[in-house]
Amino acid sequence: MRASFRTRILITIGCILLLSAGSIAYFAQNHAQRAVLDSADRHGIDLMNAVLLTIENEYRSLEFHRHITVERRKVSLKDVVIVAMSHLKELYGEVQRGKISESVARREALEQLRQLRYANGVGYFWVNDLSEPIPKVLMHPILPEQEDGRSAVDDKYYRATQGHEHLLVLIAKLIRRDQEGFVNYRWNKPTSQGVTEEQPKISYVRLFKPWNWVVGSGVYLDDIEAEVQQRLDEILVELKRTFSRVHVAQNGYMFIFDGQGNTLIHPDARGEFADHGFPNAGQFKRAAATPNVPIEYHWHHPRYAGAQHAKRAYVSYFEPLDWYIVSTMYLDDLAHSGYELRRDILMVSGLVLLVAAMVSYLFSYSLTRPLLLLTDVARRIEHSQDMDISVPICGASETRELGQVLQNMLASMKGLLHDKEAAMRAIEVSNNDLIAANKQLAREMVERQEAQQALENNEQKYRSLFELSYDAIVLADCDSHQILDSNHAAEEMFGYSHDEMQGMVPKDFSPINQADGSLSELKVSEKISRLIHEGHQFFEWTHKKRDGTLFQAEVHLTLIPLDGKQAMLAVVRDVTQRKYAEAALVNALADAESSRDKIDAILKAISDGLIVVDPLGRIILINQSAQDWLGLPEGETLNRQVATVLHDNDLSVLVGSILAGESLSRHCEVEVPIADQERNRLMAVQVTAVQNDDKEISGTLILLRDITRERELDQLKNEFISSAAHELNTPLTVIMGFAELLVNREYRQSITLEQQQEFLETIRNKGEVLTSIVDDLLKLEQLEFGQSIQLQYHCFDLQLDIMTLVKHYEKTYTDHRFIVMVEPCELWADQERVGQVLDNLLSNAVKFSPPQTRIHISLQMKNHQAVITVRDEGIGMEQKNIDKVFDKFFRIDGSTTSKGGLGLGLTVAKSIIDAHHGSIRVDSEVDRGTTVTLTLPCQNRGEEHD
Repeated sequence: MRASFRTRILITIGCILLLSAGSIAYFAQNHAQRAVLDSADRHGIDLMNAVLLTIENEYRSLEFHRHITVERRKVSLKDVVIVAMSHLKELYGEVQRGKISESVARREALEQLRQLRYANGVGYFWVNDLSEPIPKVLMHPILPEQEDGRSAVDDKYYRATQGHEHLLVLIAKLIRRDQEGFVNYRWNKPTSQGVTEEQPKISYVRLFKPWNWVVGSGVYLDDIEAEVQQRLDEILVELKRTFSRVHVAQNGYMFIFDGQGNTLIHPDARGEFADHGFPNAGQFKRAAATPNVPIEYHWHHPRYAGAQHAKRAYVSYFEPLDWYIVSTMYLDDLAHSGYELRRDILMVSGLVLLVAAMVSYLFSYSLTRPLLLLTDVARRIEHSQDMDISVPICGASETRELGQVLQNMLASMKGLLHDKEAAMRAIEVSNNDLIAANKQLAREMVERQEAQQALENNEQKYRSLFELSYDAIVLADCDSHQILDSNHAAEEMFGYSHDEMQGMVPKDFSPINQADGSLSELKVSEKISRLIHEGHQFFEWTHKKRDGTLFQAEVHLTLIPLDGKQAMLAVVRDVTQRKYAEAALVNALADAESSRDKIDAILKAISDGLIVVDPLGRIILINQSAQDWLGLPEGETLNRQVATVLHDNDLSVLVGSILAGESLSRHCEVEVPIADQERNRLMAVQVTAVQNDDKEISGTLILLRDITRERELDQLKNEFISSAAHELNTPLTVIMGFAELLVNREYRQSITLEQQQEFLETIRNKGEVLTSIVDDLLKLEQLEFGQSIQLQYHCFDLQLDIMTLVKHYEKTYTDHRFIVMVEPCELWADQERVGQVLDNLLSNAVKFSPPQTRIHISLQMKNHQAVITVRDEGIGMEQKNIDKVFDKFFRIDGSTTSKGGLGLGLTVAKSIIDAHHGSIRVDSEVDRGTTVTLTLPCQNRGEEHD
């Protein structure tokens, strides 16, 4: 026992030390490796970012050098073209002085430019014209075959702009816009070995206006690209020197490869930098999307030949040069320090284990000696049954506590012996009590027999009630759902005998599906489950008789105890006839509701007001239109006296006379104020008596019709007739007056021809006024009959039309200032109709603006739409008049002394704009002026709307 316990202690302590040493070595190594790896990662990222920054700076310097070189070449090009232009000017001057003909001068000019070369013969001049659709090459020294008109069909001119546009067309657009400029394209380069393939080129072109020639010359950019490439090679050499001095971790390094997978800088197995292919380029390109996330791969180690070693790398991408910069390190080098730390920890742990084994041996001895003493005492008690033996209490606190427990156990055993004697005496007393209990049990059995007889009597009463009930009563088992008993009413209801119903289940009396479509079998289980939880259930059920007939029944389920188990008592009542009666009642109510809904729909559909009054003068029906027009609160008018609701005394008296039988129908007109407005509503009222079959008056029907608009239109027509007479009479008076003067021969001979011409011009102008008035009336008649305005679409310059119209008004109305801001716009529309609208707007602006005020006209292009704005600084309009400006015959001042016009101009203008599928809007403030905005879609040719 001692050896086993002591061995266990030694083994336990040794295992603890071994586990502790192994755990410390493992976590210390991992922590050290993580720290070294994090430091190496930061170092690698910093180096990669530093190299990336260096490359960016070098690239900016390279691009600046390229830009300066190109700009210097442009200045040189401009100078040589100006020199060439001076030759043309000299020849043109000789033509002007009459020394040579123009055709000779042109041939000589082309020949001089053909011979003119610079830059060792690479630089030359060419000439083309501005003919359309494709300009012609007049002279080209290196490709003379283009001078015979082949430029129109040669695809070389499209290749020059990479297929975007014909090169000569592109140059012609530039010349027409700026007279001169630079063009970038690709063209053949003349060399000592002949003409090369297309090279990048920049040319300067300039227009010689007298002959409408385009003279151009250019330089090739391949020598600039060669300088750039040389500078890139120098950058790579400098980076190789830098990379040779930089290490990532111990043996890591930096390298660069391009987008084609070619390595630009990379050390070989000897550590020297070399250029070669890079097989892992695809993996590194994907890693460049996340430069701060490392990737791992395998590669040769410079210190170890043979197998490849694991590496970690960070990749960054420099897009302008298509370079990938990589910072990489070997993971073996990073893990080496962790391995050394683990070896040292294990050595120290071995020494500690040896010392711990010696200490553990001494500790186990001191721990097991008190236990041996207690074991000896326990053996003596077992053999001698002596309860007075002294128990040694020594050693550690736990062994002392164990000795104390053993001592207490001996004391407890003494007490148990004493209790045993007392228990024997108690058993004798219990036997006496048992004899008395047997006598009491005999008396209780007699009482139970009497209760059993009473129970049988009660069961007989229950059976009588069970059998004589008019409702079907069924008793079923709660677990198996089988019927245990049923009364006569159940047998009559379902068509089965008492014996046949025994053992049947509820689904046997049910169809497959209930009225709501659910399965009867599932619904039975649901109802019984709820019965068990709640104790009772009441529901309607569709049952099936033996002959298949279905009927509706109310079922009342009750949970009752039966023979120590739970049973179901079901009371079933046939409610088929009651359901038929309920369905008939529901149908009747539905018909009534439908009739009421139809009446409500008819009342809502009637646009006129409707009020029904009973014989006592109370309102029993009123629709929404009547409530709105009369300003009556909704829901507060029914069953009230009509005299208290209608505040118009004449209308109340009229209703009273109809109810009194004085008349069967009466008419009148009443005015009622309109809420939130300063005007009244005029209504035509018809009051009609409602008679029953006996011709007795059973109520009154009041119909209200709003005739406000009709009266306003009548007034507008009257004003129009007056205005039309005035407008027609004024020019006719002038025409007749001047015509009579010209007809009088004596007077005609007394005036000059200029005065006669002036009279005729006046007659013609007034005739045009009459023609305009008649034209507006004809257009109005056309619109009245629902005919759309016929449009003649043309493509025209809207900017030019506006400028021409404004110049006419500036000459005619010199006391107004016209401010014009119009953009170029070609419009596909009816030019005459659009001009008519603009003329009307300018006429209104002048008509309603005092002298010395400004009239602003603007034209802008917004979202493929032409937006025209005419703004004056005149008298303006109130908001209530703005809503009517497009109405027929409307004028702000309807008198004959107002500003001229029939009130049709804006009506016709809106019809014309609507026919173009545009929009017109009027904004105005009193004494601030009026702004009219037109919007016309810029349709393509052939897109006119139906």
